[in-house]
Amino acid sequence: MRSKSVFAVAIVLFSTAYAMATWTTIDKPGATDTFIKGIDGSNLVGYYKNTSGNYHGFLYDGTNWTTLDAPEATTRTRIYDIDSINIVGDYGNASGDHGFLYNGIGWLILDAPGATGTYITGIDGSNLVGNYNDASGGSHGFLYNYGTTWTTIDKPGANYTQIVGIDGSNLVGYYYNDNYSDDPGYHNFIYNNGSWIILDDVPGANHTNIKGIDGSNLVGYYSDVSDGHSFIYAIPEPSTLLLLGLSAVMARRKE
Repeated sequence: MRSKSVFAVAIVLFSTAYAMATWTTIDKPGATDTFIKGIDGSNLVGYYKNTSGNYHGFLYDGTNWTTLDAPEATTRTRIYDIDSINIVGDYGNASGDHGFLYNGIGWLILDAPGATGTYITGIDGSNLVGNYNDASGGSHGFLYNYGTTWTTIDKPGANYTQIVGIDGSNLVGYYYNDNYSDDPGYHNFIYNNGSWIILDDVPGANHTNIKGIDGSNLVGYYSDVSDGHSFIYAIPEPSTLLLLGLSAVMARRKE
């Protein structure tokens, strides 16, 4: 059995520290569903679904909602992250799914070499992360240093690797094998320069999904026998200890 103690301590500390915090519901006016995916300062980004069932990207600054649709999009635009003025996501049209970088002025289309679909889910400075599909239907994580190199990052032994967030040299995401029902399904990870740390599971959860990283904090959601829940997980300080010494505690798989 894997140790649950680190997760348990992190959740207790978070619950205590934020017991008096305020939760604010934020819905795009006129939308049927609103999904906030990224934050930088007072700016929030994500996508919403309208009454016709179409998805549109948005930027919300706390007062104004700005719809952001890639010019070549015909089926959807989804925004996942923001860093300063730079916004990343993906859009769809008749030729497939494409990643993009939007800087407030122009849209730069970014397709991973040889990909049938590219999905950019995180940005930190000049580094972008996400996943792409190949002709065989597999999914591969990537790190793209803007204007230079695409690097495929696949969890050894996995058929599908998806990277969802980046902060410095730490990348977070999940992987799975032949299908969504393999036991125990998704496996979450932190990746740093060739080192893989597996993070499964929140105590009592039957499914855990890490969706982002900022400094020493990881965020995501999990489900248990009754419902779905969001979480924040505080990596013990200094964060390098996780990469160097906590893998034995966190990376154990169920036997």
